[in-house]
Amino acid sequence: QVDSRAMSQKGKKIEAFFVFDPSKVPESAKPSEEDYQDVKIVYYTPTYRTPEEKRSQCSMIEGLIGFAQPFCGDEALQCIRTDRHAFAVKECEPSVWMCIVVSTPESSEASAEEDELLDATLLANLKNLYEVFRLLHGTIDSFVQRYSRQSLVDLLEDFVPAYLDTVDVEETGIFAQLDGIHYGPVERTTFFAH
Repeated sequence: QVDSRAMSQKGKKIEAFFVFDPSKVPESAKPSEEDYQDVKIVYYTPTYRTPEEKRSQCSMIEGLIGFAQPFCGDEALQCIRTDRHAFAVKECEPSVWMCIVVSTPESSEASAEEDELLDATLLANLKNLYEVFRLLHGTIDSFVQRYSRQSLVDLLEDFVPAYLDTVDVEETGIFAQLDGIHYGPVERTTFFAH
C-alpha cells in the first residue's frame, strides 16, 4: 500500500498510481459493465480504495485520452489538472498506460510555471519507473505472457509502493526531470540475475 506519510510533502501527495490496458476485454460469456472496467485495470495502488473509485479514475482517464486523441495528433494526452488533483499519464507500451495522481492543496495558487514543472516531473517519474521495471523484468506484456497477470500484480505490489516512497512531489527541480540517479527497489539476486 502507498504510505501517505512518506508521500505527503508540504500539502502535495501522491493519491494513487495505476496501470491500465484499454484493449483488454473480459473472457466470461455475459460480462457486466463492471467486468469490462475491472479487466482493464492491471494494477492500482493504494489497494484499499473501493472498486468504484478505481473504476471511476481509470474510466475517466481512458475517456479523456480518447476524447483528446483527435486534438493531440501523434502526441497522446499527458497531463490533466483539476482544482484538487494533477494527473500524469504515459503510454509506456502499446495500449498499456500508467497514471499517477497527485493531490494539491485547495489553497495552493501555483503559477503556470510551477504547474508545468510539476507535470514534467511527474512524467519523468513515470518514465523512470517504467524504465527501471523494463530493465529488470522486460516489458509488461512479455512478463504477463511469461508468467501471469497475477504474478505481475504481485511484483508491482512490491515494486511500485517502494518506488513511490522515494518520489518527492515537492521536489520539482531539473534533476528530477533529467533521469537523474533514482532509487530502484531491487533485491541483489534480482539485480544480478538480469
